Amino acid sequence: ASYVEGRVPFGYRAVKADGIPVRVPEPTEQATIARMKQLREDGYSLAKVAETLTAEGRKPRAGDRWYEKQIARVLGRAAIAS
Repeated sequence: ASYVEGRVPFGYRAVKADGIPVRVPEPTEQATIARMKQLREDGYSLAKVAETLTAEGRKPRAGDRWYEKQIARVLGRAAIAS
């Protein structure tokens, strides 16, 4: 999938292949997404997921702690992508 412009979603980074930007999975961020899904499956609220990820030292791209809206956005995108 070629990547045009804008921010690359959490879990990916853009690299150039033959001069064309493409999205590739970013392993650390992919692991964080997997952890989010696991916590949600375990019945955690979005607030508790955010608190847990922050406590585990998993960082969002910007800032040093997670918020409910970020979790909801990342999980919403992950659901669409899968």
